[in-house]
Amino acid sequence: MANISGDNNDNLLIGSQEPDLMEGFGGNDTIFGEAGDDTQDGGEGEDEIIGGIGSDSLIGGEDNDLLQGEDGRDSALGGLGDDSIEGGPGNDFLAGEEGNDSLFGQTGDDSVIGNEGIDLVTGGDGNDTLRGSEGNDSLFGNIDDDVIFGDSGDDIGNGSIGNDSLFGGDGNDSLDGGSGDDTLFGEAGDDTLFGINGSDFINGNRGNDQIFGGENLDNLRGGKDNDTIFGEQENDSLFGDANNDLVIGGIGDDTLFGGKDNDTLQGSDGNDSLLGDRGNDILFGDAGEDTLTGGEGSDIFVLPGELGNIDVINDFSPLEDFLALDGDLTFGDLTFEQGTGLNFRDTLITIDNGRLLAVLVNVPASIITEEDFLTLSGLNQGL
Repeated sequence: MANISGDNNDNLLIGSQEPDLMEGFGGNDTIFGEAGDDTQDGGEGEDEIIGGIGSDSLIGGEDNDLLQGEDGRDSALGGLGDDSIEGGPGNDFLAGEEGNDSLFGQTGDDSVIGNEGIDLVTGGDGNDTLRGSEGNDSLFGNIDDDVIFGDSGDDIGNGSIGNDSLFGGDGNDSLDGGSGDDTLFGEAGDDTLFGINGSDFINGNRGNDQIFGGENLDNLRGGKDNDTIFGEQENDSLFGDANNDLVIGGIGDDTLFGGKDNDTLQGSDGNDSLLGDRGNDILFGDAGEDTLTGGEGSDIFVLPGELGNIDVINDFSPLEDFLALDGDLTFGDLTFEQGTGLNFRDTLITIDNGRLLAVLVNVPASIITEEDFLTLSGLNQGL
């Protein structure tokens, strides 16, 4: 191994075709490793360090450095200062360390860590593992199946193409799965989570989170605290979990679960199934032929006002639950009839000369009164 050293001036160091130990010391140095598995240490000053061919170890040292691993399985440590670090082809390890760093894994299955500061962390091609560590970082997986950890701070994470896993960590994070079947965990903080394309699994975990499923069949969970969950397109499964959640199905035949506490569930378009579970919930099937089950607690079932929308309400309990009317409907517009045939135990609520609006399962028509209805404007539900 050759030892190639500079001094405290601005040095140009060029390695051999063998493994070299190269040290710039002080000054703004330019260090080319060439071939071989080299160790290159810039030391003090704003240095440019290029590994070349081989599995090299690059150390920026103090100040704002440029590190390029190029070919091979390289390790690059930025050190102090605001550094720019590129891995190149090969499975590289990059760490920004202190300062506001920009790190690019490029080709290969890379491990890239921002460490301290506000860092830009990009994986590139390959199945990369990205960590923001401390600070408000931006992390982009790009192509293939990446794992992204925001860690501390208010981070931005984007999986882009591939089946990615994103973890927000502490802070109020924004995570975007991109294309592919992604898994997103908001973890601590008030996070905003986007599934975008693909069949995604998203869990807000702790904090007041906003969750958007995007396209395809998504499984969305709010976790703890007060969450807002949008299924958006396709047939999604949405779970509010703990605390007071707003759960909106969107387009498609969705299944909505409120979970604990007082939730608001809105099916939107499609033939949806809504289950309030525990707590005093508001259930609104909206468009389509929906099935509503309040579960435990005093629940409010909002009846649709649009033509062709029919709700089946499985567990309406007079004196405990309530009905509300959407649109311009009033109690005087409704007719209550006892069902026949398979519906002989049920109340049929009709309007417009017999058009069916809702079915109250196992509820006699004779006991329904205006006392069972609330005005929609008084619910303060934001539907």
